[in-house]
Amino acid sequence: MGWNYRRWVIEELAKAQTNQENVPPFPSSLSSDLDDETRATHLELAHQELKFTLNKIEQNFSNFSAWHNRSKLLPRIWDGEKLDSAARSQQRQAEFELLQQAMYTDPSDQSIWIYHRWLVSLDPNLETLKEQIQVIHELAEMEPESKCESVATNGRVHAILGSL
Repeated sequence: MGWNYRRWVIEELAKAQTNQENVPPFPSSLSSDLDDETRATHLELAHQELKFTLNKIEQNFSNFSAWHNRSKLLPRIWDGEKLDSAARSQQRQAEFELLQQAMYTDPSDQSIWIYHRWLVSLDPNLETLKEQIQVIHELAEMEPESKCESVATNGRVHAILGSL
């Protein structure tokens, strides 16, 4: 799939539907001061793109580009919706649940672990880290041949935990 082309088309579509001048390119525009109509239009585009990425991930958990696109869209959507920290935490939890489905489907898929690293880095609090270490340990027990425990637990999660 031509993700760069798709991104360009969506940027141009957002630009054509913008009533303001000097608006940053989509989806960065969601983090800027937009009038209500433009914000609603850009949020609708962002949610459509998010739905598209989910569709692609459900078709193939190994779709790195779809995971990457989610990592670019979600923080902008959360900014555009002006979500507070509790709402963002709920959204991150939903993303962890999606990731767990992917982890249990193919624990050796690198794209899942890259997205996991990004998601953990958004809020590396002690509770989140403990939860994720537990998930990884459970997965390692179910998939003893998988490298997931040594890669994830002994690597980045413990590094973040050590920095707290």
